[in-house]
Amino acid sequence: FHAELVSVLDFLASPPSGCSPAGLLAMLGEEGGPSEYATWFLRALTACQLKKDRERFAMYLPDNYFGDLDGFVEKEVLPMGREVGQVQIIGLVEYFGVRVSIEYLDGHSEKVSCHELGSDESVTILKLLYRPGHYDALY
Repeated sequence: FHAELVSVLDFLASPPSGCSPAGLLAMLGEEGGPSEYATWFLRALTACQLKKDRERFAMYLPDNYFGDLDGFVEKEVLPMGREVGQVQIIGLVEYFGVRVSIEYLDGHSEKVSCHELGSDESVTILKLLYRPGHYDALY
């Protein structure tokens, strides 16, 4: 699983001629392909981070998982096809020691609000766009 994550990251870091939008879309859309293995590995790393600091993360679980971090990880973090929420984003960001800037569009106003998560010391900042129910990578 680690090797597949590395192959995806290598592909993304390749010169523009190697990482075309069409090539990226093909790789990410390949059923059973490297992106699925990389995604599962990232889910496992997220689960480890949540369990490592279980008392802190337990406070932020949805009501139906109140106090049940293990159940949350088993049903919401590890399975493929589950939506990622803010708890999972915080866990993964903290695992890698990066920073994430999430731009929120709530549909009720024309304003965008921004929330920063992760290490203030990180030079790596990932930018996400959140539209209710969905995250998109900005850059």
